[in-house]
Amino acid sequence: MEDNLPSFQKLSHHRCRLRGTIPNEIGMLSKLDISNNYLSGHLPFSLANLTSLEFLGIYNNSMNGSIPFVELGNLKNLSATYLHKNLFSGSIPSSVGFLTHIKELALSRNQITGSTPSELGNLKNLESLLLGWNSFSGPIPSSICVLTHLTALHLFGNQTHRIHSARNMKSEKSGIFEPCLELSGNQLTGFILSEIRNLKNLEYLNLSSNGFSCPLLLRFKYFRFFRFCISDEMNPVS
Repeated sequence: MEDNLPSFQKLSHHRCRLRGTIPNEIGMLSKLDISNNYLSGHLPFSLANLTSLEFLGIYNNSMNGSIPFVELGNLKNLSATYLHKNLFSGSIPSSVGFLTHIKELALSRNQITGSTPSELGNLKNLESLLLGWNSFSGPIPSSICVLTHLTALHLFGNQTHRIHSARNMKSEKSGIFEPCLELSGNQLTGFILSEIRNLKNLEYLNLSSNGFSCPLLLRFKYFRFFRFCISDEMNPVS
């Protein structure tokens, strides 16, 4: 992409075969969508200057390096961030908690490692959290259980091994993890399902490719799932 771009409020170059890196100066945008291209390099720290930015879409490129969560946290109008299907690496720092206005955060299919930070619980407006197909490890923090607007949690294809303090889960009219809870392809075992079954409005639950066994199905005989996957023979949803 070229430097010194003209002044736009919305820039959408979706599937335009763009190559190169994202320039440091890209104007004062409310929407930046440069997804499905061939872009590479790091996300510039200058994104913090886009104080009117509401939508950031850079998915399905070859972007790499760490994600500048501190700078993104300065964007008080940012409600949707789609960075999935890239080559981002490193861990998610505690500064992710600065994204207090975010509603949709998609980081799946990258190379992100480390634990899932408890500061995600600060994102009170979060509706969709997509972290699948990375290399997260450790427990899923209980702080996620207080995100009452969350309707989709995708953690499939990681190495998480339990939901920490799962008893904090509860079902409300707009309860957590409803209608979609996707935890396939991890290392989950134990008795977390006694808490998950309280989510009466759950429509989709995928626990396949974990350490559970078939008798677990008996605990869900009163559920009305749109789809329930537990067998290791069923493939995770992409």
